[in-house]
Formats: sequence, C-alpha cells, structure tokens
Amino acid sequence: GDGFGYDVLSYFPSGEKKYIEVKSSSTNFSSGFIMTHNEVEFCKQNLEVSYIYCVTIPFISISKSIQTIRSQDLFRMKKFTPTKYTVTYRI
Repeated sequence: GDGFGYDVLSYFPSGEKKYIEVKSSSTNFSSGFIMTHNEVEFCKQNLEVSYIYCVTIPFISISKSIQTIRSQDLFRMKKFTPTKYTVTYRI
C-alpha cells in the first residue's frame, strides 16, 4: 500500500526479504523518474535489499522491457535531484 516506501515485497532465494519499487513509463527513462520522499528514505534505510524496477511499455507495441536498479547503486552515484517541496501555510 501507499506509505510503505515500496510496491512489492518479494524474497531472495535465501529467504531474505526483497523490497521492490516499480516505476512504469510508455517511453524510456532517459529523463529519470519520480520517487517520493518516503520511497527515497525507505531505500536509504534498506540499501542492500531494495530495488527499483523500471518497466517500459510502449503504446505502439505489446513488448515491454524491465530494467532493475539496486538502490545502493543509485545512492553511490548520487543521482537524486530534489524537484518539489510541499509548503504548509496556515492563515
């Protein structure tokens, strides 16, 4: 469910938990993808066992591609750019 920081709970062959965040697009991911603050924080806390699956399903084709990214690789490369802020203002 929303709020967990991942979409799918899976398991490695060893029985260890594997957390999967799924991102989908009808085009490639060359311009990146959006992750919520909660998803980023969850990945930071679970570097060894969290993965992002980028699924591309083009509109004009029935074929799809899936690219798997280890969270620890994203954080090692420092590929995160803050793009949004939520401002709470009370009058």
